[in-house]
Amino acid sequence: MHGDRLLLAETLITVLEVGSFTDAAAKLGVSQSTVSRRIAALEAKLGGTPLFHRGTRWIEPTQEAEAFVRDIRLIIGQLEAAEARIRDLDEEPTGRLNVSLPPALGRAKLVAPIARLATRHSRLSVKIDLSEDYVDLRDGAIDLAVRIRPLEQTGIAVEKIGESRIGIYASPDYLKTAPKLASVDDLSDHLIIGLTSFFERDMAAMARKHRRAYADIQPTVLVNDFSAIRALLLKDLGVGFLPDYVAQNDVGDNRLVNCIGGLSIPPIEIFALYPHGLRRTARLAAAMEALRNATTR
Repeated sequence: MHGDRLLLAETLITVLEVGSFTDAAAKLGVSQSTVSRRIAALEAKLGGTPLFHRGTRWIEPTQEAEAFVRDIRLIIGQLEAAEARIRDLDEEPTGRLNVSLPPALGRAKLVAPIARLATRHSRLSVKIDLSEDYVDLRDGAIDLAVRIRPLEQTGIAVEKIGESRIGIYASPDYLKTAPKLASVDDLSDHLIIGLTSFFERDMAAMARKHRRAYADIQPTVLVNDFSAIRALLLKDLGVGFLPDYVAQNDVGDNRLVNCIGGLSIPPIEIFALYPHGLRRTARLAAAMEALRNATTR
């Protein structure tokens, strides 16, 4: 039973990756009708939930399909980690582990778990670079990178390890004197602080999908670092878009408030990237386990 589920899940992932049933069939080495039957069987297992919008010459995954695949990839990553732990039970992580982490996510969730690896494994040392700069993982300088966008490089494994919700935040002092902020429509009356890449890509897509709610959101200040957005919000300068891993401690201490609930904003997806040649090393297996534990809590 579980084998059938894995087969159906693998078929769905392949269709999403290549964009058509025909190409998925070629990649899997089966007929197109077999791919169609597998997708239909999976839709039936999911209570009749459609996984694709279909045209005469095109298919487009539904939101349900994309969400399901995100969850499947997490499970596959955990399965691979379990296999690696069993395979490498007698192998101790050794050598230098060079890791590149995005600054805001690194400080909030990842630096400590990665650094603790050196305390658990006496023959392992760790070097952490907090940067979102492009890294070429093929040159050997970096063993493992975490990004909120997957890099496109040949010979590199890309694994989704978690995700984080996006919210609209402001300080309590700002909200005391600011205009009403009860819905997305009220944002036009406020100074909006946003992440450059988020507004250039994700928000444009959201505006196309939810025209009335998102089309008029225009940031007054664009910054390329979530930590800088947080600092501006704590100085009562406006409202800003932040992932929960940046805002959660401030919300708990009442320094920031999540202003608007129920937003239809896709979560930030967190990816780990590493050269295929390191996949079976004990130091990478230990690091991946630490990252998964930190990003799925």
